[in-house]
Amino acid sequence: MCKALEKIIDFRLRWFLEKTCYLSPQQNGFRKNRSIYNNIHNIQKDIIKSQETNQAMGLVALDIAKAYDTTWRPRIIEQLQKILCNGNLLIFIKNFLEDRFFKVKINGHLSSTFNQENCVPQGSTLSVTLFLVAINYISERIKFPVKSSLFADDLNIWCSGKNTQNIQPYLQDTLLSLAAWSEISGNRFSSFKSQSIIFTRTTKYPSLDVRIYNTQIQTSRSIKILGITFDRKNTWNSHLKDLRKVTMLRMNILETLTHTSWGANSITLKQIYTSYYPNLNTVLLSFLIPNNLV
Repeated sequence: MCKALEKIIDFRLRWFLEKTCYLSPQQNGFRKNRSIYNNIHNIQKDIIKSQETNQAMGLVALDIAKAYDTTWRPRIIEQLQKILCNGNLLIFIKNFLEDRFFKVKINGHLSSTFNQENCVPQGSTLSVTLFLVAINYISERIKFPVKSSLFADDLNIWCSGKNTQNIQPYLQDTLLSLAAWSEISGNRFSSFKSQSIIFTRTTKYPSLDVRIYNTQIQTSRSIKILGITFDRKNTWNSHLKDLRKVTMLRMNILETLTHTSWGANSITLKQIYTSYYPNLNTVLLSFLIPNNLV
C-alpha cells in the first residue's frame, strides 16, 4: 500500500517538475524521453567538432562518492519549499524523509536502534526524484565555455581550445566552483575515482593538470562514460575491444551450458540468451571487428 502511494506521489512530483521546467536541461537521468544517449551524443558531437577545427577537447568525468548516502535531507526540503506550497505533497515528503531508524543484524542478533540522519531511502521510486532535486543546482556552477552533461550522479564537464593551456584554466575554475558547491550540498567528489582525458588527433599531447580538493585528477588514454569507452583519438577502438571481450565471454558461457549430457534445457537456454543478448546486432558487431584490434 505504501509503495503504491509512493509511486502516486512520485508521478505527481515528476509531472510538476517537468511542467515548471525546474530540472536542469543537462540532467538526463530518469526523465521521460531522455536517456544516456543524450549524454553520449552531446559529448561525441563536441569531440567531432573540435577535431574538425583542429582543436583539443579536455573532459573530466567526476564521481560523487556515495551520492545517495550523503544527500542532505534538509537541502531537499529547502529546495521543495521554494516551488511547492505547504500542502499535503510537501508534508508527505517531509514525513517520508524524517524519523527513519535502522538496526544491524549479524548472526541472528540485532544491534541497538540508530537514527538515519542522512541520505534518501534506498529502493524507493520517490528517492530517485528527490535526489534529482537535491543535485539540480550543480549545473549552475558550470559556466561557458565549459559544457556539462548529467545523468543522475554521473557528471561530465568538458571544454575545447587550441591547446591544453587554453583548456586547463576553464576546467580548473569549474572544479573549484564544484568543490565549493559540495561543501554546502553535503555531497563530495571522489578525486581518486574521477578521471580526465584530452581528445586530440596529435600523437603527443600533454596531460591535463586539474585538481579537486588539492588532489590531481588522473589523465587516462581512454575513459568509460555511461558504458561507452572513449579513446583520446575518438577511434572507438577501445570500445569495440571491450565489446568483443564481453561478447566472447558470454558466448563461452552459453556454449558451456549447451552440453548434450548435462547442459540446460532449451527453454532455459533461450531465457539466458535473451537476457545476455537483448540486441543481436551487438553480437554480430563483435565479430566484424578486425582481429588486430583484439
